[in-house]
Amino acid sequence: MRIKAVAFIVLLLAGSAQLSASTISYNGSFSADDNVVLIPFTVAADDPVLIQTTSFAGSMGFEPVLTLYDGSGNLFLQDATGGTAPSGCGGRAIDPTSGFCLDAEIDSFLNAGSYTLALTEYDNIPSGPTLADGFPQTGNGDFTGPEFLGIPGSFILFDGQQRTSDWALDIDITGTTTIATAPEPDSLILTGLGLIAAAFIARRKLAPIRKRNLNSLHPF
Repeated sequence: MRIKAVAFIVLLLAGSAQLSASTISYNGSFSADDNVVLIPFTVAADDPVLIQTTSFAGSMGFEPVLTLYDGSGNLFLQDATGGTAPSGCGGRAIDPTSGFCLDAEIDSFLNAGSYTLALTEYDNIPSGPTLADGFPQTGNGDFTGPEFLGIPGSFILFDGQQRTSDWALDIDITGTTTIATAPEPDSLILTGLGLIAAAFIARRKLAPIRKRNLNSLHPF
């Protein structure tokens, strides 16, 4: 069996806080298309939780994918396709440059427990039903240029449009939740610096798992 290391951008946990009816915001930038941001948090009681990215429409950021894993590392919810403008955007804003509403959104009632949120760039969609299965574009660096334009490039949208490396997301908690304190952007561990997560995964070729309770097909 061939094994490869998984490289992640990991949020450094400077501490945690008990939050009630609050929103925690995270933001930063990718150094390459294949970066992954992992944000662990714990829901102290059964609560509605809304997780949204805002960077696609807000700062011409890359098309984001949000994947939520439960405490055992099993894929629980995902938004890999965004919405369809204009009537199918839901709570997502329409990007004035592209005309698309491709920010990712997970709106769900979560049972008390631990969760891990993964942020990736389309189409770096998880390789399988657990976090240990990893992400298929890991190690491919700037894959969007070759994939969508046929030439080198990074942060390219599926229609060939150049986007930025920016990402931003909010976690809105209705009840009381223990969540990692948001670090400053320079507190990120960047995969571009060669820091590798301590986990290893088997290379699997599994069909991508699309988001649950949202559109199952990408608009293009």
